[in-house]
Amino acid sequence: MPVINASTSGPGGIQMGGDASGNLQLQSAGNTIATISSTGLIVPTGVSGTPLFSAYGNSNQNISSGVATKVVINTTTIDTNSNFNTSTYRFTPTVAGYYQINAIVEGYGGGIAITASTLSLYKNGSEILRGSATNGGTPTEIYDTLNGLVYMNGSSDYLELYM
Repeated sequence: MPVINASTSGPGGIQMGGDASGNLQLQSAGNTIATISSTGLIVPTGVSGTPLFSAYGNSNQNISSGVATKVVINTTTIDTNSNFNTSTYRFTPTVAGYYQINAIVEGYGGGIAITASTLSLYKNGSEILRGSATNGGTPTEIYDTLNGLVYMNGSSDYLELYM
């Protein structure tokens, strides 16, 4: 990648250009420390190729009381390695390592008070993490959040979200 000289552009701004790849590399002492892709995704050096995804369900879903139900996550906004399946709602990374998982589900009782809910992360069909629920301001609203670090083997491990 050719060296690109930065120039100031307006008050306090920097304007830079990229090469034909559409990527911008950040370097320090001649070493690339991060790459900004043409989509704006920042990939630190050493983790390029590590799967990363962001996804959501694009419609309402009914969850029955007392039954663990897989959360429909059928739309991706980012899927750097094509490891999230929007038909099975599974993340199956092909690179071994630790993955930070963050999830939130908003629940509405449709006029019925919600007294409790559980958001769970399943790995290979077994629950491994449980989230926490907070009231959404009315007795019929609830927000479940889940955060955790999960090791994945990069070949057969998969994750699913249940409520």
